[in-house]
Amino acid sequence: MIPLLQIEQLRVSYGELEVIKGVNLDVAGGETFAVIGPNGAGKTTLFKAITGEAPASGGVVRFDGRDITRMPVHLRARAGFGRTFQVARVFQGLTALGNLISSVEARLRGAGVSCGPWYGWRPAPAVVDEAEHLLVDLALTQVRHVEARFLSHGDKKRLEIALVLAQQPQILMLDEPTAGMSHSDRLGIVDLMQRLRRDRGVTIVMTEHDMDVIFGLADRIMVLNYGEVIATGTPAEVRASPLVREVYLGKEMIDA
Repeated sequence: MIPLLQIEQLRVSYGELEVIKGVNLDVAGGETFAVIGPNGAGKTTLFKAITGEAPASGGVVRFDGRDITRMPVHLRARAGFGRTFQVARVFQGLTALGNLISSVEARLRGAGVSCGPWYGWRPAPAVVDEAEHLLVDLALTQVRHVEARFLSHGDKKRLEIALVLAQQPQILMLDEPTAGMSHSDRLGIVDLMQRLRRDRGVTIVMTEHDMDVIFGLADRIMVLNYGEVIATGTPAEVRASPLVREVYLGKEMIDA
């Protein structure tokens, strides 16, 4: 079976500095794959190269068997990539419902589907209905009429995920999805990701510093250090690696 996402000898440089150094990975459809490593390991740069925000200086990125190494960001999004960020990116001046209506409309119009006047005039009932269902799925119904700039940190992160899901991606790239969240919000995000995989069959690639989240969700884990892969395997295999223990996890996490 062809992996949904496949990377071969990927390299990314900023001037003379090589940040990603010949990374290989493959992610199967429906898998939850985590990328971990210390600060400065290259995790976010790797995400940017996969989604087209940073150009590769070498190597190949394939999605669903297709070479997308030089494909621009907006075409990767249309092809099935969804991306969230460490700091949530939402439409601050729109309500939670307005954010989702706009995202649903953008997907439909990008596909050439007529859906009536743009949001702000009179959104189509089917568009509003889909947006409302996303509010329910992401536990945002209580804030549907609140402008995004007034939402809590956790609600903004959930709204950003909902915006991406409105695009109906095949693969969801989550960069630190629980960063800065309270314990209860982190548990909510873990539950959400489990439901997304179970109910929607979404493939997830994520970075995260909370090892409880990583080891509770990931099917496989890749560990980066200074742009190089030092380990890839199941959570149990990564826990057992002496090199990973030395570089990143530490004895306490290994024995947890």
